[in-house]
Amino acid sequence: MYRLVIGFLLISTLGVSAGASSLFETARVPRIDSSAIYKVALQGQKIWAGSTSHLFYSSDAGLSWKRYDTLNGFGRGAVSCLMVTDSSIWSATYFDTTDFTGRHFYMHSGFFKSDTAMSGWVNMGHPGGIYPGNITYDMVLTPSGDIWTANWWGSLRRSTNGGSSWTLYAPPPPLFIPSENATQRIFCTAVRDSIVWAGSEEGLHLSIDSGATWTTFTHISGHNSITGNRIITMAWRSELSPELWVASWTDFDTSQVSGVSVTSNHGQSWQTYLAGYGIWRFLFYNQDIFIASDSGLIMSSDNGGKFVNLTQGFLPESTTVFDVAITTDSIIWIGTSLGLYRGNYAGTTWEKIDPLALDARSEAPPRPVTFELGQNYPNPFNPQTTIPVALARAGGIRIEIYDILGRRQKQVASGNYPPGQYRFSWDGTDDRGHNLASGVYFYKLTVGDKNSSRAMILLR
Repeated sequence: MYRLVIGFLLISTLGVSAGASSLFETARVPRIDSSAIYKVALQGQKIWAGSTSHLFYSSDAGLSWKRYDTLNGFGRGAVSCLMVTDSSIWSATYFDTTDFTGRHFYMHSGFFKSDTAMSGWVNMGHPGGIYPGNITYDMVLTPSGDIWTANWWGSLRRSTNGGSSWTLYAPPPPLFIPSENATQRIFCTAVRDSIVWAGSEEGLHLSIDSGATWTTFTHISGHNSITGNRIITMAWRSELSPELWVASWTDFDTSQVSGVSVTSNHGQSWQTYLAGYGIWRFLFYNQDIFIASDSGLIMSSDNGGKFVNLTQGFLPESTTVFDVAITTDSIIWIGTSLGLYRGNYAGTTWEKIDPLALDARSEAPPRPVTFELGQNYPNPFNPQTTIPVALARAGGIRIEIYDILGRRQKQVASGNYPPGQYRFSWDGTDDRGHNLASGVYFYKLTVGDKNSSRAMILLR
């Protein structure tokens, strides 16, 4: 099973109130450092690092980097979740905006998929709908191919068709009104066979029948229970063990934190660790436990008997570690409030890595570019989508739509254009004006003797 754990960027805002009128205001939240890295994922020599405005990618163990943003088909804003499988990479993004009254709130930007060669992005839509606050924070892909997403303001969603459609799985109460039911504002999930765990603002929820029925666990002072009711992240200790590690917070507004709860019997009993720590991410590597926290990177090599801080003395005390990943040759990568760092397994050396400074596009002399074909938006779409094109110099262009069998269906544009940025629309019809069926289509831009194409999805 592939596993992703959330890297909350601005959770303190999103949990301040159950009232819709003030839910997305950010006046009390300090401005996030633009250099912060919130998500890190590895595959061999490949590294992905998500920030507030870019997804960075390195194919050579961090020697050089490329950044992805709206200019090359990726989502606008901050990376809220990131998962890499053997063949694909998935990521969700969101951005902050202001309404006409001057209030700030957060908007889901999209749920994006690419292959691990990073040949292009497809926007898979928005699990739970498109509205303020519905941000995907966690994602699990099961061995059977099912996708589960934890969505704040969108509850728990499941797709059995690769993300084309989503089914709501709402912990009790069953009436789905997230503004009134904090149990349905989901931050994280863990899935194995028919066992589904979901962490919300108001407790930890367990289903042993794939989400049909639920049991809720809450904090009870003086009892053997979870340490707090706002569940931030969770992870299985191993792929085979039922041991589940859960991090909870007491109150985001006052920065009260509760630590870690562990169960190996589906919540019948709990062990607690690291009381008073704010935990963002668990990583289990061989027999060792690594925990990304608001106090640095914490590690235990004796099953939780003793924890040591691997970044103490190397990073300022105020540095938060949001995410951690470890290569097969035991190199540790951490995403922090100060940026991306690389260290040895013992934590005795740390080096800051600046992907933006090492961006291959910044280091190398610019190559002559005559045109750029951007990813269409929205994608998937119905009934209309926009195709962005950038021309570096004047020339004749042609934009055509092809179906998955390579048959041309529509000519969207043809003619001579001066240099500039252009937006061409397609309404899902063919050259005769007939509506085309749902499916995957390709749009091709031809400029002189050169061409470029991208895929898009039409959903009727």
